[in-house]
Amino acid sequence: MYQTVTDEDVLEEYADHLISNYITILAIKLTNYWREFFPYSADAWMYSGLALSQKIGQEKNAEDTFKKAISLSPLEADYYLELGSFYESFEEYEESLNCYLDAASRIFNVPDIYYAIGIVYAKAASCTVLCFIPPQNDEIEIALKYNLTLTISSIQQFEHFQKKVRDYDHSIDFHLKVDTGMTRQGCTPDEAWEIAVAYRSLERIPLIMRGIYTHFSCDSNILFTQNQLNIFLNTTSKIQKLLGYFLIKHAANSGGALFIPESRLDMVRIGIVMYGAFSPIETQLLPFEQKPVMKLVSYISLIKFVAKGTAVSYHATWVAKEDTYVAIAIIGYADGFPRSASNHAFVSIRGKKYPQVGNVTMDQIVINIGMEHGISVGDEVVIFGNDLISVTDFAKWSSTISYECLTSVSERLSREED
Repeated sequence: MYQTVTDEDVLEEYADHLISNYITILAIKLTNYWREFFPYSADAWMYSGLALSQKIGQEKNAEDTFKKAISLSPLEADYYLELGSFYESFEEYEESLNCYLDAASRIFNVPDIYYAIGIVYAKAASCTVLCFIPPQNDEIEIALKYNLTLTISSIQQFEHFQKKVRDYDHSIDFHLKVDTGMTRQGCTPDEAWEIAVAYRSLERIPLIMRGIYTHFSCDSNILFTQNQLNIFLNTTSKIQKLLGYFLIKHAANSGGALFIPESRLDMVRIGIVMYGAFSPIETQLLPFEQKPVMKLVSYISLIKFVAKGTAVSYHATWVAKEDTYVAIAIIGYADGFPRSASNHAFVSIRGKKYPQVGNVTMDQIVINIGMEHGISVGDEVVIFGNDLISVTDFAKWSSTISYECLTSVSERLSREED
């Protein structure tokens, strides 16, 4: 079903098709021909609640917290469910982008150029789109065409991009990524200096260094994060003196922006806090009320009697200790309900929690609803996102973190605004 889009003309044609037909999945997801251009009719779905963009503009305390920083909006790869998936039409997505812009977001960070093109096509011409993951050879021309801002993480990337961009008649902006302790993308401080020296020596500048950034690996560890910040600031200070101009500096994620004010610098990259999914400990420290913006739901397709001693689901990991009824909900590990949650998770039906029992299967789960339940076929089943079950609860039962739960919701599930 999947086919990678690499040809620029095909890519542009695909984006035009998405926009003209108002397909839910948005032009941001251009890397795949998904569902043969048609929305999937799913048996489980996700409610977005309030638009994330509106929350950042409406939360007065949040606005006060970030008033010294430019908000770098969290359209980050699959770190979080892509924003476009929340909307039923491209027009709604475009309206949301405008809300972000009105709330002082002037730079959007995305994983790669295909996500970035979605923002460009949404007519957000007044903003900069920064791509975290470097483009491949055949993608550089596309990045140039859409005036995207790239990330450079090594001297090899710098030299490669320099040679490739020379073939075109205009330059391209980039931000330099410095690895201060994450040990992922990014160059060492010494290599950052080497890149800056090489950049300064260019006679013709096909690449323009606009910014420099790093990423905190453990913002809950204040001392470790402070050390990362100090390394970063020392590096940027030297490079700015060498270049003779100021660079846009950014480092703080949600935790850094909230709890380490000096890390806000010129921009912040807030993510999980906008989804209302901070951990309980972090939530206690927040200067504003946390409200979840995502609810994952399914429905009951079947209710059946199960006698005492009857095994349920694959490998008989749960056996009824007494006569009971079970309900079958249409959602499974292919949808974002992980198998690791088997026999640990709870769901919410008609305002009451019920245990999920037996191994989670690809498309269905079994719920023990007891002998006197008052539940009917067709009833809504909340997986997470209401007062009874938070995404943090669900993550704990799944032996993971809320980030993974938010990003593991399958694209085959429909998106609706509550």
